[in-house]
Amino acid sequence: MAPDAEPDISKRDDPAVSAVLAAVARLAEGRGRVDTAYQHNPTARFTIAPHAHADLLQLDLIDGCAGRCHTGGAWRGIAGLTALLSRPGETHGYDLHPTPGAAAVHHVKLRIDDTAGWPLFDGGHLRPCAPRIDAARDLLTPFRRLTRGGGAPPDAAEEVALLAEILALWPRLGAPHAAAPRDRGEANLEALDPRLTPALRLLHAPPLPMAPPPSLSELANACHLSTRHFSRRFAERIGCTPHAYADARRLAAARDLLRDPALRVFEVGDKLGFSGPAAFTRWFSESAGMPPKRFREDPGSL
Repeated sequence: MAPDAEPDISKRDDPAVSAVLAAVARLAEGRGRVDTAYQHNPTARFTIAPHAHADLLQLDLIDGCAGRCHTGGAWRGIAGLTALLSRPGETHGYDLHPTPGAAAVHHVKLRIDDTAGWPLFDGGHLRPCAPRIDAARDLLTPFRRLTRGGGAPPDAAEEVALLAEILALWPRLGAPHAAAPRDRGEANLEALDPRLTPALRLLHAPPLPMAPPPSLSELANACHLSTRHFSRRFAERIGCTPHAYADARRLAAARDLLRDPALRVFEVGDKLGFSGPAAFTRWFSESAGMPPKRFREDPGSL
């Protein structure tokens, strides 16, 4: 008889896998525990103003909603199944509208002993905001069990097991489904809603995002829709307004340019098509929640 196959432990060399295993071990040691586990079932607009917890790590899984979330210092449009991770001290919030069908917001806060640090939560492994991850619906099962009845499961061992499953399934940085809307190819854009394809192509066509976006009427005309119907359809399918979508792409370009020490702030604004340094600084401050010079000093803050 052939000997039993040895278990494949090759993936333990993956830093992300090692970080998950280390986090689960710490949870099992009691160095982390569920502070709050709750499930909201919104039937109307559901808003949580941006806020932060000094000593809590928060995991949210949003299902059946479209709208926006506050993450990384700015509002971002979301739709579909969305996972949000907010580390202690990070500002977060959301403004959601339930889509037809059962909507749910699963929300878990962890109180962790961070005296020795948690490599899994240092920003290098898990995605802080992962919208449209409907292919990862396995995440719903442990979240539903953890948030049942408005409280944590009665058994501490089961709590650790559910958290381990959530952390193992959480979307990773660099994973195939990690592409943001601005990185999607035209085929994926058409899959979102073929009727909106002409507008989405305009929003992704050069010289964008290095220039002001087309007007709402131009986008609506490209889709042969009235501005009212176009705006409503875009928000329902994409999860944010056309203006917010274009602004998010332009903000991402601004952040990339500001990371280049060879460029001065006014040159970044010029490359993005702003009329002058004051106009760029005002727009960036409103969009990112901080002036461009402050972002340049601490790019990890956004």
